Amino acid sequence: MHLQKTSNILEQAVKHSERKLPFVLFRKPGEELILGVFQDSKELFFFNDYNASGFIFAPFDIDEAAIKVLPDRVLQEKYKEVAPLTLNAIKVNQDGKASYLQKVDKAIHQIANGAFKKVVFSRRIDVSTKRKSSELFQNLLANYGNAFCYWFYHPKVGEWFGATPERFLQIKEQKLQTTSLAGTLPFKENELPDWSSKELDEQQIVTDDIVGKLAKLNLKATIKGPVNTKAGKLWHLKSTIDVDLNSEEDIAEIIKSLHPTPAVCGMPTQPTKAYILENEGYNRGYYTGFLGDLNVFNNTVDLYVNLRCMSKHDSKVNIYVGGGLTKDSIPEKEWQETVNKSKTMLTLL
Repeated sequence: MHLQKTSNILEQAVKHSERKLPFVLFRKPGEELILGVFQDSKELFFFNDYNASGFIFAPFDIDEAAIKVLPDRVLQEKYKEVAPLTLNAIKVNQDGKASYLQKVDKAIHQIANGAFKKVVFSRRIDVSTKRKSSELFQNLLANYGNAFCYWFYHPKVGEWFGATPERFLQIKEQKLQTTSLAGTLPFKENELPDWSSKELDEQQIVTDDIVGKLAKLNLKATIKGPVNTKAGKLWHLKSTIDVDLNSEEDIAEIIKSLHPTPAVCGMPTQPTKAYILENEGYNRGYYTGFLGDLNVFNNTVDLYVNLRCMSKHDSKVNIYVGGGLTKDSIPEKEWQETVNKSKTMLTLL
């Protein structure tokens, strides 16, 4: 691995993709540096050692293999700010609404009958774009400074982009930090969000589940929050969860225990995961999986939940959006939440 600065990291990524070689560019929330991990072969590597180094790209279904991009070359470049896009009104496609409402209504009845406490349902939106991949990544950087923005490419996996507001897990100097993120409201200028009991309860469910899973591993958590956090044009509720580690903890066991969180799956985990795989109607793939740096930069594990994301195949784009359902959910409002979330990606196209 060789770390160097480059005058144009985007140009390096374009050349790599033209040669059909794997790479990922990313910028962490609130930071200035764009970081790049470049692999010099087309081989598909699967992740099986969390003490190794590389960039991990893991699916929603943890029973499927996670991809690793090898850090044959590691580049960094200070982000050159450009003007954010004007977020114009977007005509939202209503295709699939009736089917989605029907699935959501069925899931709410399952929750009311005691099958689950919460389940997260999502949908895929298929659109086209004339924008180049490098333009899409630049638009993400310009508009989502408080999100983990990335551009991932592997010739045997595909091309993905995202601006996720949710850190899954960070381990640095024997300290673990994760987050509980739930609840969604549109951002309005000069107004704070007015959370309902449904959103407050949903956020507490996520927090309690994460803390409970850590406790089963004999890990004691300290919780801060919830607080309001803004991602793009949306508000969320966020709690920060900190744990002191010793050298004996198994990182793989911690990750397996926490993923998928109730924020992307539901509670209890295994029944809701099975329900999603059977009833959602499409394969999530890497949406609501996790991705990030494993010991490439500063010997840190820094992983994010793959939300506000899209996959791209030439000019065809798949956008993924979802929301958490509880017994108090209203199907029409749940549809509108996915509409609001879709604007994050649709605007960039």
